[in-house]
Amino acid sequence: DGWAAAVLVGAAAVLASPVRGLGFVHDDRALLEQSTRLADPSTLWTALGSDLFWLSDGAVRASPYWRPWVTLTYYLDHALGGGAPAVFHLHNALVAIILALVVWWGVGRGWRGCVLGLLALLHPVMVEPLANITARTDLYVALFGTASLLLPRGWRLGALALALGSKETAVVVPLLWGLQALGRDPRLRAALRSVGPGVWVVGGWLAVRALLVGGRAAGLPWEGWPQLPATLGVAVLRLLAPAAGPHPDVDLSHLPSAPAMVACGGAVLVGLGLVRLARTGKGQVAAGLGMVLLPLLLTSGLAGPGIRMADGLLAWPVVGLVWVAGRLPGRAVAMLAPLVGVLAWGHAERVAVWASPETLWSAALHARPADPRVQLKAGRVQLARSPARAESLAAAIQSHPDPRLRREGHELAARALLLQERDPAQDAALRAHLRRAADPTDVEAGWACAARCVWDEAAPDAASGVPDRAAVCAAAVALGAESGDVWNTRGVLAAGRSDLPAARAAFARAVSLDPARREFRDNLALAEQLIQDSDPSVPARAPR
Repeated sequence: DGWAAAVLVGAAAVLASPVRGLGFVHDDRALLEQSTRLADPSTLWTALGSDLFWLSDGAVRASPYWRPWVTLTYYLDHALGGGAPAVFHLHNALVAIILALVVWWGVGRGWRGCVLGLLALLHPVMVEPLANITARTDLYVALFGTASLLLPRGWRLGALALALGSKETAVVVPLLWGLQALGRDPRLRAALRSVGPGVWVVGGWLAVRALLVGGRAAGLPWEGWPQLPATLGVAVLRLLAPAAGPHPDVDLSHLPSAPAMVACGGAVLVGLGLVRLARTGKGQVAAGLGMVLLPLLLTSGLAGPGIRMADGLLAWPVVGLVWVAGRLPGRAVAMLAPLVGVLAWGHAERVAVWASPETLWSAALHARPADPRVQLKAGRVQLARSPARAESLAAAIQSHPDPRLRREGHELAARALLLQERDPAQDAALRAHLRRAADPTDVEAGWACAARCVWDEAAPDAASGVPDRAAVCAAAVALGAESGDVWNTRGVLAAGRSDLPAARAAFARAVSLDPARREFRDNLALAEQLIQDSDPSVPARAPR
C-alpha cells in the first residue's frame, strides 16, 4: 500500500505541476486579483460572515453563496503569496492531490486505488477545478464530502461542517451516510440513526446561513423543475463522454422543458432506486451513485432555478463514478489502466488553455461560437485589444430573450464604440446602446446609467429626451453625491474624444473619491502614460 500511495502522490504532483504558471481567469479576477478587501486582514471576520462575492470590489449583487472555509483559504493564500496567482494555484493542486489520495483510500488502496485515483484526477472535467482558482469550492466539497464517508463517526461530522463551508451541495452528505448504513443493515431505523447527527449539522448550517446572508436563494425552490431532466441528462452525458475543450458556463437555456411534476417524480424515483440498491447490500455502490446523482439533482434545478453548467460542478460526481468503479473486479480495473496514459497525454494541454482570460475564452468561443454568454465573455476580454471585434460579438447578444443579457450586450457595444474612431452616425448608435443598457433597477448596470446620464448632458440630442432620462440620471447620481463611477465614465468619454488631459483629470477625481476601485487607478495610469507618450515634455506621474 505504501508504494502505491507514493506512486499516486508523485504522479499527481507531476500532473498538477503545470498550474504553477497560470494566471487569474474567470471569477478569479473579481474575487482575487481585483479585490482590495482580500489584501486587508482586518476584513477577514466580515468576509467570513458574508457571501463569497462580498470579496469583489465591484457592484455585484449579494449572492446566496456563503462559503467561509473557502474564503478563509483565499486570505491565507494572499498572505503567503502577496496576492500572486502561484500560491493560489499551488493550493488547488495540493487539494487535488489529497483528493486523489482519499479516492485511493476509499476504493481499496494498492494498485487498484492508484489507477482509480489517477483516473479521477485526469478526467477532463477535473481540469477546471484544478486550473480555475475559484473552482476550488468544487474540489473541497468533493474532498470533505468523500472523506466523511471514510472517517469515524465523530470525525465525519467535522468533515461535513467543512464541506458545508465549501459549497451548498454538501447538504446531501447525510443522505450518503444513510445509503451506507442501509448497505450494512437494511432496516430504515439504522439509516435514520446514521443520518440524524448530520441532519442537525445541516440544520445548524442553514440557520446560521439564513442569519448571515439573509436566507437568500438563487431562485424559487421549484423554479428549475421543468428544466431538470434535460439539465441532468446533459450533466451525466458530459460526465460519461466529456468534450475535449474547455466549456466554462455552458448555456442551457435552449434545453426543452418537461412538466414540473414529471421532473419531481423523476427525482423521487432516483432516490427510491438508490435506497433499493443499498438495501440489497450494495451500500457503497449506492453511496457512489449518490455522489454522482444527488449533487447534480440540486444544481440541475431541484432546489432552485438551476445554474449554468460548468465542469467544476462535475468534480464530486467524477469521484462518485470512480467510487463505483472501485467495486469492479481486479481484472476490470486493470483494463481501465491504459486510460491513465491516454488521459495524461492531453491533460497539460487542457490545463494550458486556462493560462489567461484570452486563451480561455478564445478556446471557448472556438468550441461554441453561437453561445451568447461565451460571446459576451470573449468580447469583454478582447475589448481593449480589438474593440471592433468586441462590437461584432456584442451584436448577436442584443437579441437574446434574457433582458439582462441583452443589456450586457448593449453595454459591451457601447464600450467598444467608445474605444473607436466614430462619426456622428456612430455617436447616435452609442447613445442608443447606452439607453438600452441603462437600467436604474439593476445594480450591475451602474456604469451604463452613469455613462448615459453624462453623455446626454454632454451631447444632448432629440433622442436624449426620452421619458426615462430623469430616472436614469437620478440613478447615476444616487451612486453617490460625488460618484466615482460618474467621474470614471466622464474620463472614458473624454478619452473617446482624444481629450487626454480631461480624461486624466476625470480619472484622478474618480480615484480620489474611491481609491479602492482598481479600474479607476488603471484608467488613470493609462491616461498618464498616453499623455507622456504623446508629449515627452510632460512629466510622468507614478501609477496609482
